[in-house]
Amino acid sequence: MSDYNYLNARIKSLKKGLFSKGKLDELLGLDNLEEIKRFFLESPYGTSVSEALARNPGTLGVERGLSRQVHRTFQNILEWSGDEPRRLLELFLRRYDLHNVKTLLRGKNGKLPAEAIVESLIPVGTFGMEELSELAKQPTLRDTLVLLSNWHEPLKRVLRKNIGSLKGEPVDLRGLESELDHYYY
Repeated sequence: MSDYNYLNARIKSLKKGLFSKGKLDELLGLDNLEEIKRFFLESPYGTSVSEALARNPGTLGVERGLSRQVHRTFQNILEWSGDEPRRLLELFLRRYDLHNVKTLLRGKNGKLPAEAIVESLIPVGTFGMEELSELAKQPTLRDTLVLLSNWHEPLKRVLRKNIGSLKGEPVDLRGLESELDHYYY
């Protein structure tokens, strides 16, 4: 069986975890947050939502739980993938990494609190929510870039090249963002 056939079979098996039209209609008809939490806790996403609700009660917990589930699903698919499918999937997921890196840089540059930055991140690509939160908690834009360049080998050259040009804050990020765009695309 080729890498693609195997991967296709594994992904098709994930369909059983998706909501049917009836379940989606049921979700849309729920009246309050408690009903929505119960709905997700009793679903295939229950473990992820439960873990997130333990740290973040309310809407944010549900959102983070679902985001964590999406991240885990993509990580599983990457693990199942052979060389070529993995490379193609990683290319697809790069757009989320680019979004997250730019969001972190803009948030740190604008001196937003870590929580405000984290709420705008999409933990689907290379980084999970834990890594993204750690990056958002860095005290300065420069510290965020240094940590990110240590964690993300492919970006190291682009980030390290620009760290030295950061003098004071806020910084004009257009040059760095342009280089990141060029790297990713």
